[in-house]
Amino acid sequence: MCSRKRRVATAGTMSIEAGMVLNEAQASAVHTWYEDTLEAGSLPFAARTIGPDGTRQFFHARFASQPQWAMIPGAIVQWQMSASLRIEGEAE
Repeated sequence: MCSRKRRVATAGTMSIEAGMVLNEAQASAVHTWYEDTLEAGSLPFAARTIGPDGTRQFFHARFASQPQWAMIPGAIVQWQMSASLRIEGEAE
């Protein structure tokens, strides 16, 4: 007699690399959001991405690691933020 096993979850998890170029005020807001609202990246958030067909998609996401920041030299201070994200579930 064989027993059947049912999958616990049908949606998968994938990792993506994300990046943004931000001015000083935007970088400060993202840093505060990451540290305070997401409790140093430990809480999930809704991530908006653009699908292969150009449509906007929303996923549940978490930071896989702490974001990395690099200042872009120039007359206006800008920051390059890059991060690894874990995307969970299906697009909404």
